[in-house]
Parts: sequence; C-alpha cells; structure tokens
Amino acid sequence: MIPGNPDNIERLNFSKNFQTAFRAFFTSLTLVQNVKVIIPTLVYMFLQLAIMTLYLLSIERPWTSFWALFAGGVAAGDLAHFPRHLLLMQQVLGRVDMLVDTFVHVVFQAATVSLVSAAFRKKTVSLSASMKESCGRYFKLVFVSLLSAVLVYSAINLARHLSGNMDGIVRAGVAASGVLAGLVVQVFFLFSIPIIMHANPPVARIVPDSLRMALKLPLASAFIVAVSFVITLPTTFLSLKAGMIALQLSPDFMIHSHIASMIMELTAAYLLTAGATIIFIHKMEAVSK
Repeated sequence: MIPGNPDNIERLNFSKNFQTAFRAFFTSLTLVQNVKVIIPTLVYMFLQLAIMTLYLLSIERPWTSFWALFAGGVAAGDLAHFPRHLLLMQQVLGRVDMLVDTFVHVVFQAATVSLVSAAFRKKTVSLSASMKESCGRYFKLVFVSLLSAVLVYSAINLARHLSGNMDGIVRAGVAASGVLAGLVVQVFFLFSIPIIMHANPPVARIVPDSLRMALKLPLASAFIVAVSFVITLPTTFLSLKAGMIALQLSPDFMIHSHIASMIMELTAAYLLTAGATIIFIHKMEAVSK
C-alpha cells in the first residue's frame, strides 16, 4: 500500500484543520497578555472614535457638504439638523470606514502581524519599529487591501443586484451567496499580510502565495474567516435595525450601535490577523525543518 501524501492528508483532515485553527485562536487570545500586541488595534479604534466625534460635532457647513459626499444622494442640509444628523451617521460613517479600512487599517494590521510574530517567538520588537516596517511596505499592503476590498464589495453587490427582482427564499439565497463569495475571497487573501511582512515578495507573487498557503490548510483557513465573521453578526444585524430602534428609543442609540459595531469588528480583525500569522509561522517552521 502506497502511503498518502502528508500534505494531502493534512489538507483534507477535518480534525487536524480544526485543531490548527483552534490553537491559532487560543494563542491569539493568550498573547493579549502582552498588551503591546493589541496597541495597533486600540490606536486604530481611537482613530475611528475621533472620526465619529468629528462627525457628531460638525453639523455646519462646510463639514456637512463634506459628509454629504458619503451619504449617497442626501443633501448637505439634511445633515445639519437633529435628529437627521444622527440617523444618517451609520450610512455616512459606514462608507468613510470602508475607505479608511482599506488605506489605513491595513498598516495597523501589518504592525499587529509583526508584534504577534515577535510575542509568539518570544522576541522583542518595539511598536515604533513595527509601524515603521509596515509603512515601508505600504504600497504592497494597500494593493492587497484594495484588491480584496473591491472583490468582496463586487461579490456582495452583484448578488444584491441579482436578487433585486426575486422574492422569498430565492432572494435570500442569492444574497447569501454574495456574502459567501466575499468570505471565500477573504480566505484567499488571509495570509497576504503575513507574507508581505515576513517574506516581502514582489507584488505579483503576494496573492498567489497567499492562495497556496490557504489551500494547504483550507478548512483551518475557512474556519478562522468564518469565526471572525460570526463574531460581527450580532452587531451587523443590530445595525440593520438601528435606525428603527433609534426612532423608537432615542436618536443617541445610533452612537451606541456604531461603537458596538466598531468594537466587535476590531476584535474580529485582531483574531483574524493574529490567527493567520500564527498558522503562517507554524507552517513556515514546519517547512524549514
């Protein structure tokens, strides 16, 4: 009997993949004891809070004209009146956050990769050195961030467009397929930032290398992406009803909803980034032995 290829056995072994993903998540949580690893996440959270505060305080021109650029057909005058200003906050800041996530958050994620790698290997790396290294690879980081964002956005909106004239279960199924396609894209790009920070390959090799790494442990990679996505579901569903709840309770509910979504999304982003980094290190160390 010819023994199976070890890589194929590992690739298709559900138990092995589950254990790998579980260990990556557990290690990610234990590394939080080293506060340094979550400082980039906290700094980015404060940046988002600063943007929200600026929005809440800027209810006069020319600020309202600026925010109206992200409001999708809403006039600047609508943003200058209470409670309309609060009720439109989610719509406006949701689009601002997409832009900032693509071009800024990726730098903090890359710094997290460096800090998690150092903490996991029991080495010392300063926050300033991690940020400097991340900024030095900014264009590669933005390339993968922008490409993945465009693909995820396209998949979700294509499904939404196709389901527009459908009803019932069929409509829900088509819309869900767009979300599923977006998650698959995230699996393909899962290891792109660790690859940039550890190997710094040419731009053309980043995505193929990330895809090859994901296909070596497809179930573990999918599990990490799926769990990170599930973490954000409660606040995602809450945000869909936030406007209605705010009208019934208080317009200030929009602020609480936005902060809750921010916290859960950044928690999920940390687990996704740290988990992918730990799996990447394990795999690279196994190859080098």
